[in-house]
Amino acid sequence: MTSTLLIAGVLFAVPVTASSAQTPPPVVGCALRTGSVTPFEQRRDIVRGPFALVTLARLMPRLSRQSYRPRAGRLKGIKLPVGVRAGHTATLRISPGQREHAALVYGLQPEPTADYDHGVLHGDEAVTFKPCTGDTAGPVSGWAGALNVTGPRCIRLQVWTDGARRPDIRLPLGRRCH
Repeated sequence: MTSTLLIAGVLFAVPVTASSAQTPPPVVGCALRTGSVTPFEQRRDIVRGPFALVTLARLMPRLSRQSYRPRAGRLKGIKLPVGVRAGHTATLRISPGQREHAALVYGLQPEPTADYDHGVLHGDEAVTFKPCTGDTAGPVSGWAGALNVTGPRCIRLQVWTDGARRPDIRLPLGRRCH
């Protein structure tokens, strides 16, 4: 696919790639937070700079032992609470190649109904978190959310804080991560 671009009276054909056509992730801001979070602790949280998956570090041993197989047509998911320190922005993204198997759910989707499909197509591939200012909600804003998965697998999550890439987070959901 190409797009035309006019610069100084000259038309250029510019190829549009998947990455250039990619829309920015939805933003979860201060209004959707679930409250303040206590300061991060390495033994309790998975921390990447000013971002953390809150309380998940202590649950990691249990994650690999659960089944994560769909039941009664519903996907298995895990609670994935997030905390971000005031003054920073963070983006959480499911790794390329895993999008068809996992989705982030942070209150941006429609309310479930009887005919609502709880599949990965109704979740997000990435979410950007913008915390409250420190004087309105404390030093760390927190959001409740989940990660839906289609079955047992190691899910790799990419993290960016303030535009800088952080080390990936690997979650052993019913399967070890290597």
